[in-house]
Amino acid sequence: MGAVLGPGGAAELGVFFAGFMASSMLWCLIAAGLIVVLPRALPPLAVRALEACCGVSLLAYATLQLSRLICRHPSHRVGW
Repeated sequence: MGAVLGPGGAAELGVFFAGFMASSMLWCLIAAGLIVVLPRALPPLAVRALEACCGVSLLAYATLQLSRLICRHPSHRVGW
């Protein structure tokens, strides 16, 4: 148990976890606020360009993950 918790024990792990969760919730609220405010503050062309960039990046990441999934399959490995 000491290898997981370290010398501080469960109290320090609890403080770390609570801080991590609080900061995650804070960033969630900040991101949601920006999603609401920015489209109203930016011109329509900038909003469309931003959404297009987000869409292209999502497609790129999906393609990358799919290629990693396909290449991980045992039938595609060399030397087996």
